[in-house]
Amino acid sequence: MAGTIGANSGNASGVAGVDWNARIMPLRVLGVGGGTSYDIAQAVRYAAGLANDSGTLPPVPADVINLSLGSTGFSTQDQSLYTQVRDAGIIVIAAAGNDNTSQAFYPAGYSG
Repeated sequence: MAGTIGANSGNASGVAGVDWNARIMPLRVLGVGGGTSYDIAQAVRYAAGLANDSGTLPPVPADVINLSLGSTGFSTQDQSLYTQVRDAGIIVIAAAGNDNTSQAFYPAGYSG
């Protein structure tokens, strides 16, 4: 998604982004061995400028958090986190799944 948003045009690469001056905060939470919902939550907390286990905050919190991931598992704790993030004025975009099913996919399926 970051490439779609921030890609320069006029460079013969064939892609033009929607905001060439966008600042992107890449945070990798799932590695070769996978990861947990806790790892994802910590990265979301960091990006939103909320207290997290690293004890650090970004110089400027994200305006938009994009999560190209998800699962079918609902979590009350995660719902609370995404509510907190949205209450801070941050837009959360999340993958809705691609399984041809009406089953909820999270975090996209959380309220709000």
